[in-house]
Amino acid sequence: MKKSCVLFIIIISIFHSFIAKAQWTTIGSNIYYNLGNVGIGTTTPTQPLSVFGTIQSTNSGTFASINGISYSNTAYQGSRIGLTRYRGVLGTPLAVQTGDLLGWMDCYGYDGTTANRAGECGFIVDATPTAGVTPARFYISTAGSDGVTHERMRITSQGYVGINTINTFGYQFAVNGSAIATSMTVKLYGNWPDYVFRKDYQLPTLDAVKNYIDLNHHLPEIPSEQQIAKHGLNLGDMDKLLVQKTEELTLYLIEKDKQLKEEQSKVAEQEDKLAAQQEQINLMKQQIAAIEKQLIKK
Repeated sequence: MKKSCVLFIIIISIFHSFIAKAQWTTIGSNIYYNLGNVGIGTTTPTQPLSVFGTIQSTNSGTFASINGISYSNTAYQGSRIGLTRYRGVLGTPLAVQTGDLLGWMDCYGYDGTTANRAGECGFIVDATPTAGVTPARFYISTAGSDGVTHERMRITSQGYVGINTINTFGYQFAVNGSAIATSMTVKLYGNWPDYVFRKDYQLPTLDAVKNYIDLNHHLPEIPSEQQIAKHGLNLGDMDKLLVQKTEELTLYLIEKDKQLKEEQSKVAEQEDKLAAQQEQINLMKQQIAAIEKQLIKK
């Protein structure tokens, strides 16, 4: 009886092994399976390969990589890496919340003793999710000389961009530090100040400008030192104001040039009159001299 049981177990094992092996096909040193999904750490794989746990790619002498290869004639269907975040537990998912890290990528470097984080980038929920929408910001962090990872850039779900700052203060682009550009164009929504040259423009008198300067210690419409210190400098608005003041100054110069020419014309006219009077005086002197000679002869 014992021998029959042992023989039955051996037959079942061989049969099971044969069935299991028959599901896999070998070609040379390669082995493949094409009858369904494969699960590692899970009994319910949903993809050709489903892994419950961590996947690690290791290589020696060259780089380790994870490659996605896509063949598609549809524009947006390229290779991708998908990162999905749920709250709750497997089988009982819950919605993510503001501040939840959805997914990130780390880069480490070995310092001779241990591998240290050199930088990371990822996505964090930055507003309350609603049906069909999970607002998130993107961030990039790098390790500084202090060994601490600092956020260097973020792009919010509203499209605000911050460099070396986590608060853009409502500006579309904010930089905490210096910046340089070979070219920059500031396009204003308001009118460019060529209206200064229109005939209906009320050019302030110089006396009014002087009184304003004496009272406020800065030009009219130009922000004061205190305003710049508090709110910063708007390049577009300031360029517009500087052009306006330059055009106003041009009008002042044109008016003064007109007045100067009028004065010069009056001076030239007076000089002509004086020259004519001088000629008359000289003629009268000559006549007087001639009369005096005649009187002396008599």
